[in-house]
Amino acid sequence: MPPRGAAATYHSPTIYTPCPKTLREMLQGFRSFLLRRFLAAIVATALLIGLLAAAALAPMPLVDAEALVNQFEEMLPRLTETPVMIFLNNLAASLLMMIPVLGMALAGLIVYNTGAVIGAFSAVSNIPVAFLLLIPFITVYGFIEMLAYGFAVSQGFFLTTSAFKKQLKKEVRSLPYTVAVVVLLLLVGAVLEWILIRLGSALMT
Repeated sequence: MPPRGAAATYHSPTIYTPCPKTLREMLQGFRSFLLRRFLAAIVATALLIGLLAAAALAPMPLVDAEALVNQFEEMLPRLTETPVMIFLNNLAASLLMMIPVLGMALAGLIVYNTGAVIGAFSAVSNIPVAFLLLIPFITVYGFIEMLAYGFAVSQGFFLTTSAFKKQLKKEVRSLPYTVAVVVLLLLVGAVLEWILIRLGSALMT
């Protein structure tokens, strides 16, 4: 029995429940996620630009360069007829780059072939390859499209690593956000590229 005059006290057992994340913590986590994805896309973009330059600078026999230029010039009017055609062509390439494992190899092949075309034009026209490489980036559209490819390649990388970690289902949830960013970038890039092509054609005529 408690001592006389002392108030009897009763302490109920403490039940610890996990505190839900606050909105601020959720926003901080989301910002951290976006920052990591953006940095990964920047790294991937830098690697793709390096590969593009390496392919453009690779020596090519003049006969092969002329054949590649002729083949590209036959395809160019169809691929650049409208901004929609440019967008769809680039979007198809970007979606291929997101395929786990295979996508990174396809990205390398696509970018290398693009660089080879630039190198072929340089060989045929005697225009310095550095100038031809800089034109798409000086006019902005090239950087926008390469950044979109960077997001696509980095997404393919994350899908690949998450598959090995058996966390593919979790990573797939971020896929729609990456696709939305890629689509937005490619739309802007396609419009800019189409305008520049039309301006260039008008100046030449």
